[in-house]
Amino acid sequence: MRVSDTEQIQMAFRKAVQRVWEQVVDIPMPSFLDGTINGDRLLESITKAQDSLETLGFKREHILMLKSLCSLLKHCARIEATPPNLGIVETLFCPATPVTPVSAEAFEEAVTAFADSIGPSKKGWFRWLR
Repeated sequence: MRVSDTEQIQMAFRKAVQRVWEQVVDIPMPSFLDGTINGDRLLESITKAQDSLETLGFKREHILMLKSLCSLLKHCARIEATPPNLGIVETLFCPATPVTPVSAEAFEEAVTAFADSIGPSKKGWFRWLR
C-alpha cells in the first residue's frame, strides 16, 4: 500500500485543504474530496480551475498552497506505507495558517525538497533515513 492511499494521510490531506478553503470562502468544500483522492488528478483540476477559484476569492497564495498540498499527496504515491514513512509524511500536511505569500512559497519549497528526497528503492524509504 502506498502512503497516499492510507486513511491517515487522506484525512491529513483533507484537513489541510479544509484549513485553506475556510480562510477564503464560506461554502462547503466540494464533494469530490470524498473517497480516495488522487493528488495528481486533483492538482490537474485545480490548475485548470484556477480562474474560477480566483473568482471565488482565492488569492495566488491560496491556490499555490492547494497545488502544493496536491503535489505532496501525489508524491506520497511513490512511497510505501510503513510506520516511519507515515509518521514523517503526516507532519508535512500541516502547513502554516493563515496562508500568506511567504508561507505558500515556503511550503512549495518544502514539498519540492520532500519530492527530491524520495529514493527510488522498492521499500520507499527516504534517502536521508538510510
